[in-house]
Amino acid sequence: GELLKRLQHAPNIEAVLLSLHGAMAAEDCDDTEGDTLRQVRDIVGPDIPIVISLDPHAHVSDAMLECADVIVAYRTFPHVDAYETGQRAARLLVDILEGRLKPVKEYVRIPVIISPETQPNFWSPMKDIQELCRSFEGVGGIRDVNYIAVQPWLDMPGTSHMVLVNADESGREAAKEAARTVARKVWDVREQFVPERMTPKEAIAHALKSDKLCFVMTEPYDSPPAGASGDNATLLRALMDMRAELKEPALVTVVDAEAVEAAFAAGEGNTVRTTVGFKLDPRWGDPVPVEGTVIRLSETGEFPMQMTGTPEYMGRTAVIRVDNVYVVVCAHSFAHLDPGSYRSLGLEPTEAKIVGVKSTIHFRAFYGPIAAEIILLDGPGSSSGRFETFEWKRLSRPVWPLDDIDWNPEDGIVQKK
Repeated sequence: GELLKRLQHAPNIEAVLLSLHGAMAAEDCDDTEGDTLRQVRDIVGPDIPIVISLDPHAHVSDAMLECADVIVAYRTFPHVDAYETGQRAARLLVDILEGRLKPVKEYVRIPVIISPETQPNFWSPMKDIQELCRSFEGVGGIRDVNYIAVQPWLDMPGTSHMVLVNADESGREAAKEAARTVARKVWDVREQFVPERMTPKEAIAHALKSDKLCFVMTEPYDSPPAGASGDNATLLRALMDMRAELKEPALVTVVDAEAVEAAFAAGEGNTVRTTVGFKLDPRWGDPVPVEGTVIRLSETGEFPMQMTGTPEYMGRTAVIRVDNVYVVVCAHSFAHLDPGSYRSLGLEPTEAKIVGVKSTIHFRAFYGPIAAEIILLDGPGSSSGRFETFEWKRLSRPVWPLDDIDWNPEDGIVQKK
């Protein structure tokens, strides 16, 4: 509403540049950002250029394609190029205003949904796909090539991967061919995106065989940045079951406001008896009984995010020690991406044997440099990459890997095998 009001009262609008995410949804609107773009277009009219930047896990809707002249997306996974993407978008917009670009878009939708767990741009297959995208840019009128890997948990029609090419009108045919070529590459390597995972107990046993510290174990099935609740206690349960074998600290985080209040009531230095986890989203398990010593309390759970330098808040937060298991319970979910959440509570990940993280991919930018090894855990949860376990109701079908299909990017025809 604020955006639209300002546009309505702004004099002499020459262009609109918007930094969006692309996977926002509301209860009464699948395509919140597309709906906003349509209203922006209605205000400024058909001739004012609109350029938008997106997260590459966006759902690029028909409304976005219709209303934006240029669409660009981040190129890094984890996404650490937000600034550079803004620059790309702005440069293309300036080129439109100064007559160097008459923009056209060509795209191909790819009938796949893939978990972000194995999408880092510094290893194959994502590395190869991004290099292929770059190889087309600057050739034959092509200006910008984007592989948009969609937010795969959106249960709505049209959820799929996309290759989107921005070009000058003189390069429309080259853009079509580039989009098809990159889409074919994605389709051909799709099975390479299927991750290898360990159960929490397998992962703990694996770490205990090593004399190294800082085995980062991520729970991608309970990633708040992906929309999960953060209160999954699958890793916690495994650590509690195996705590007698732990000679060094193990750190784990679970969102549980009730457990926080129990810890505050007990007070620092005292014993607390409570249960942890599976209260916000009880579909995936039962709360874990915890009895330990409250070693730290925080009213805000504040820590600086490495990605932006801005503060993040876990809400009221407590650390409960059970032997060598340090259980961080916090009042609400947060972007669990970097070691700052633990360090702000006096817990040092590099001195721990096991460090639990609730993220699918972005944590790699910050835990990668300090981790002895990163292990993807297998477990039940609302952001699990095991899509076959979900009760899909509105997703467009057929789609791989839920369906065994053949697909031709030349004509877009999907056939079940």
